[in-house]
Amino acid sequence: MKNRIIKDIRFYESDKENLQGHYPSELGHLFIPSVDTKYIGQRIARKLNEYNFSFGEFDHIYINFSTVLKKDEIKISDNIIDKQIRYIDVGVTQHIFNELDEIDKDSFTKEITFKTLLYLANKEVAKIKIIEEIREELETNDTETVIGFKTKESKVFKIDIGYQIRPNNSSSKIIINYFDKVNNIKLKGSKDILNYEDIYYLIDTISLKDNIINFTSKKSYIAELTKKKYNEPLFFEIKKLEK
Repeated sequence: MKNRIIKDIRFYESDKENLQGHYPSELGHLFIPSVDTKYIGQRIARKLNEYNFSFGEFDHIYINFSTVLKKDEIKISDNIIDKQIRYIDVGVTQHIFNELDEIDKDSFTKEITFKTLLYLANKEVAKIKIIEEIREELETNDTETVIGFKTKESKVFKIDIGYQIRPNNSSSKIIINYFDKVNNIKLKGSKDILNYEDIYYLIDTISLKDNIINFTSKKSYIAELTKKKYNEPLFFEIKKLEK
Protein backbone atom coordinates (compact mmCIF):
# COMPACT_ATOMS: atom_id res chain seq x y z
CA MET A 1 0.00 0.00 0.00
CA LYS A 2 1.35 3.41 -1.00
CA ASN A 3 1.45 6.11 1.67
CA ARG A 4 0.16 9.32 0.09
CA ILE A 5 0.69 12.81 1.48
CA ILE A 6 -2.54 14.68 2.24
CA LYS A 7 -3.52 17.02 -0.60
CA ASP A 8 -7.08 18.12 -0.04
CA ILE A 9 -9.84 18.46 2.56
CA ARG A 10 -13.37 19.19 1.36
CA PHE A 11 -16.78 19.46 3.01
CA TYR A 12 -19.96 17.67 1.98
CA GLU A 13 -23.45 17.11 3.34
CA SER A 14 -25.89 14.24 3.55
CA ASP A 15 -29.28 13.41 5.09
CA LYS A 16 -28.88 9.71 4.27
CA GLU A 17 -26.57 7.01 5.53
CA ASN A 18 -23.32 7.29 3.59
CA LEU A 19 -23.15 3.81 2.06
CA GLN A 20 -21.71 2.44 -1.18
CA GLY A 21 -23.45 4.03 -4.14
CA HIS A 22 -24.43 7.19 -2.24
CA TYR A 23 -22.83 10.49 -3.26
CA PRO A 24 -22.97 13.24 -0.61
CA SER A 25 -23.55 16.73 -2.03
CA GLU A 26 -21.40 19.82 -1.65
CA LEU A 27 -22.50 22.10 1.17
CA GLY A 28 -25.31 24.51 0.35
CA HIS A 29 -28.65 22.71 0.53
CA LEU A 30 -28.75 21.28 4.06
CA PHE A 31 -25.89 23.32 5.53
CA ILE A 32 -25.18 26.88 4.38
CA PRO A 33 -21.40 27.41 4.36
CA SER A 34 -19.57 30.65 5.06
CA VAL A 35 -17.58 32.47 2.39
CA ASP A 36 -14.38 30.98 3.83
CA THR A 37 -15.51 27.39 4.47
CA LYS A 38 -13.84 25.68 1.52
CA TYR A 39 -10.64 27.68 2.03
CA ILE A 40 -10.43 26.45 5.63
CA GLY A 41 -10.18 22.91 4.29
CA GLN A 42 -7.57 23.98 1.73
CA ARG A 43 -5.39 25.77 4.31
CA ILE A 44 -5.37 22.84 6.71
CA ALA A 45 -4.77 20.31 3.93
CA ARG A 46 -1.87 22.28 2.50
CA LYS A 47 -0.28 22.73 5.92
CA LEU A 48 -0.48 18.95 6.34
CA ASN A 49 1.10 18.64 2.91
CA GLU A 50 3.92 20.97 3.98
CA TYR A 51 4.66 18.54 6.82
CA ASN A 52 4.56 15.54 4.41
CA PHE A 53 1.69 14.23 6.52
CA SER A 54 0.07 10.91 5.60
CA PHE A 55 -2.73 8.73 6.91
CA GLY A 56 -1.91 6.00 4.43
CA GLU A 57 -3.40 5.26 1.03
CA PHE A 58 -5.82 8.20 0.80
CA ASP A 59 -4.75 11.81 0.25
CA HIS A 60 -8.21 13.42 -0.05
CA ILE A 61 -10.36 13.76 3.07
CA TYR A 62 -14.05 14.46 2.48
CA ILE A 63 -15.72 15.55 5.72
CA ASN A 64 -19.42 14.83 5.36
CA PHE A 65 -21.79 16.87 7.54
CA SER A 66 -24.41 14.25 8.36
CA THR A 67 -27.90 14.71 9.80
CA VAL A 68 -28.10 10.93 10.31
CA LEU A 69 -25.37 10.59 12.95
CA LYS A 70 -25.68 11.89 16.49
CA LYS A 71 -24.21 15.34 17.18
CA ASP A 72 -20.37 15.23 17.18
CA GLU A 73 -20.31 11.52 16.30
CA ILE A 74 -17.47 10.72 13.89
CA LYS A 75 -17.44 7.67 11.64
CA ILE A 76 -15.21 6.54 8.78
CA SER A 77 -17.62 5.78 5.98
CA ASP A 78 -17.63 2.43 4.20
CA ASN A 79 -18.48 4.35 1.03
CA ILE A 80 -15.25 3.99 -0.95
CA ILE A 81 -15.52 5.72 -4.33
CA ASP A 82 -11.74 5.85 -4.88
CA LYS A 83 -8.79 4.51 -2.88
CA GLN A 84 -7.35 8.03 -2.70
CA ILE A 85 -10.53 9.47 -1.17
CA ARG A 86 -11.95 8.82 2.28
CA TYR A 87 -15.34 10.06 3.49
CA ILE A 88 -15.50 10.86 7.20
CA ASP A 89 -19.07 11.31 8.42
CA VAL A 90 -19.61 13.81 11.25
CA GLY A 91 -22.89 14.36 13.05
CA VAL A 92 -23.93 18.02 12.73
CA THR A 93 -27.24 19.55 13.80
CA GLN A 94 -28.60 21.39 10.80
CA HIS A 95 -30.48 24.28 12.42
CA ILE A 96 -27.72 24.98 14.94
CA PHE A 97 -25.08 25.30 12.22
CA ASN A 98 -27.25 27.40 9.92
CA GLU A 99 -28.09 29.86 12.72
CA LEU A 100 -24.41 30.62 13.33
CA ASP A 101 -22.88 33.81 11.93
CA GLU A 102 -19.93 33.68 9.52
CA ILE A 103 -17.26 33.85 12.23
CA ASP A 104 -18.85 31.10 14.32
CA LYS A 105 -19.37 28.91 11.25
CA ASP A 106 -15.67 29.19 10.50
CA SER A 107 -14.74 28.36 14.10
CA PHE A 108 -17.07 25.36 14.02
CA THR A 109 -15.66 24.15 10.71
CA LYS A 110 -12.07 24.37 11.96
CA GLU A 111 -13.01 22.56 15.17
CA ILE A 112 -14.76 19.76 13.28
CA THR A 113 -11.81 19.42 10.89
CA PHE A 114 -9.24 19.07 13.67
CA LYS A 115 -11.49 16.66 15.60
CA THR A 116 -11.68 14.55 12.44
CA LEU A 117 -7.91 14.62 11.97
CA LEU A 118 -7.30 13.61 15.59
CA TYR A 119 -9.82 10.81 15.19
CA LEU A 120 -7.95 9.54 12.14
CA ALA A 121 -4.62 9.87 13.99
CA ASN A 122 -5.89 7.14 16.34
CA LYS A 123 -3.63 8.11 19.28
CA GLU A 124 -0.42 8.14 17.19
CA VAL A 125 1.70 10.62 19.12
CA ALA A 126 3.77 11.87 16.17
CA LYS A 127 0.67 12.56 14.08
CA ILE A 128 -1.16 14.25 16.97
CA LYS A 129 1.83 16.53 17.57
CA ILE A 130 1.79 17.78 13.96
CA ILE A 131 -1.99 18.24 13.96
CA GLU A 132 -1.81 20.29 17.18
CA GLU A 133 1.03 22.42 15.79
CA ILE A 134 -1.05 23.22 12.72
CA ARG A 135 -4.09 23.95 14.90
CA GLU A 136 -2.06 26.42 16.97
CA GLU A 137 -0.74 28.13 13.86
CA LEU A 138 -4.23 28.58 12.43
CA GLU A 139 -5.51 29.88 15.77
CA THR A 140 -2.74 32.49 15.70
CA ASN A 141 -2.72 33.48 12.02
CA ASP A 142 -6.16 32.34 10.82
CA THR A 143 -6.61 33.24 7.13
CA GLU A 144 -3.11 34.75 7.00
CA THR A 145 -1.48 31.39 7.70
CA VAL A 146 1.52 30.90 5.41
CA ILE A 147 2.09 27.51 3.81
CA GLY A 148 5.75 26.77 3.19
CA PHE A 149 6.59 25.83 -0.38
CA LYS A 150 10.26 26.02 -1.43
CA THR A 151 13.63 27.13 -0.06
CA LYS A 152 16.80 28.18 -1.87
CA GLU A 153 19.94 28.59 0.23
CA SER A 154 23.61 29.38 -0.35
CA LYS A 155 26.50 30.55 1.83
CA VAL A 156 25.39 34.17 1.45
CA PHE A 157 21.59 34.09 1.27
CA LYS A 158 18.46 32.13 2.04
CA ILE A 159 15.15 32.47 0.21
CA ASP A 160 11.94 30.99 1.61
CA ILE A 161 8.86 30.89 -0.61
CA GLY A 162 5.38 30.27 0.77
CA TYR A 163 1.82 31.26 0.03
CA GLN A 164 -1.43 32.33 1.66
CA ILE A 165 -4.86 31.08 0.62
CA ARG A 166 -7.37 33.91 0.40
CA PRO A 167 -6.07 35.93 3.39
CA ASN A 168 -8.79 38.18 4.81
CA ASN A 169 -11.03 37.16 1.91
CA SER A 170 -8.67 38.79 -0.60
CA SER A 171 -6.45 37.38 -3.35
CA SER A 172 -4.16 34.48 -2.58
CA LYS A 173 -0.53 35.56 -2.27
CA ILE A 174 3.01 34.35 -2.84
CA ILE A 175 5.09 35.20 0.24
CA ILE A 176 8.86 35.63 0.07
CA ASN A 177 11.36 35.91 2.94
CA TYR A 178 14.91 36.85 1.98
CA PHE A 179 17.84 36.60 4.40
CA ASP A 180 21.12 38.30 3.50
CA LYS A 181 23.58 36.26 5.59
CA VAL A 182 26.54 38.57 4.91
CA ASN A 183 24.84 41.73 6.21
CA ASN A 184 22.40 39.97 8.55
CA ILE A 185 19.40 41.60 6.88
CA LYS A 186 15.94 40.02 6.65
CA LEU A 187 13.49 41.21 4.00
CA LYS A 188 10.02 40.15 2.97
CA GLY A 189 7.54 40.69 0.17
CA SER A 190 4.42 39.36 -1.49
CA LYS A 191 2.59 39.22 -4.81
CA ASP A 192 -1.04 38.43 -5.55
CA ILE A 193 -1.85 35.29 -7.51
CA LEU A 194 -5.16 34.28 -9.04
CA ASN A 195 -5.23 30.85 -7.41
CA TYR A 196 -2.94 29.41 -4.76
CA GLU A 197 -2.45 26.29 -6.91
CA ASP A 198 -0.77 28.42 -9.59
CA ILE A 199 2.38 28.56 -7.47
CA TYR A 200 2.98 24.84 -8.11
CA TYR A 201 3.29 25.55 -11.84
CA LEU A 202 4.86 29.03 -11.75
CA ILE A 203 7.76 28.15 -9.46
CA ASP A 204 9.89 25.10 -10.11
CA THR A 205 13.38 26.48 -9.46
CA ILE A 206 14.66 29.67 -7.79
CA SER A 207 17.69 31.74 -8.82
CA LEU A 208 19.29 35.02 -7.74
CA LYS A 209 21.08 37.26 -10.22
CA ASP A 210 21.75 41.01 -10.24
CA ASN A 211 19.69 41.41 -7.05
CA ILE A 212 16.62 39.94 -8.73
CA ILE A 213 15.01 36.73 -7.52
CA ASN A 214 13.81 34.82 -10.57
CA PHE A 215 11.67 31.73 -10.90
CA THR A 216 11.63 29.07 -13.58
CA SER A 217 8.23 27.53 -14.16
CA LYS A 218 7.57 23.84 -14.62
CA LYS A 219 7.78 22.47 -18.13
CA SER A 220 4.30 21.18 -18.79
CA TYR A 221 1.20 22.04 -20.77
CA ILE A 222 -0.66 23.12 -17.61
CA ALA A 223 2.27 25.33 -16.58
CA GLU A 224 2.18 27.10 -19.95
CA LEU A 225 -1.55 27.72 -19.57
CA THR A 226 -0.99 29.03 -16.04
CA LYS A 227 1.71 31.49 -17.18
CA LYS A 228 -0.64 32.90 -19.81
CA LYS A 229 -2.99 34.06 -17.04
CA TYR A 230 -0.37 36.59 -15.90
CA ASN A 231 0.77 39.74 -17.69
CA GLU A 232 4.45 39.48 -16.73
CA PRO A 233 6.97 36.90 -15.50
CA LEU A 234 7.10 36.33 -11.77
CA PHE A 235 10.13 37.83 -10.00
CA PHE A 236 11.11 39.90 -6.95
CA GLU A 237 13.55 42.82 -6.86
CA ILE A 238 15.47 42.73 -3.57
CA LYS A 239 15.56 46.54 -3.33
CA LYS A 240 11.75 46.58 -3.31
CA LEU A 241 11.40 44.07 -0.46
CA GLU A 242 10.56 45.35 3.00
CA LYS A 243 12.45 44.91 6.27
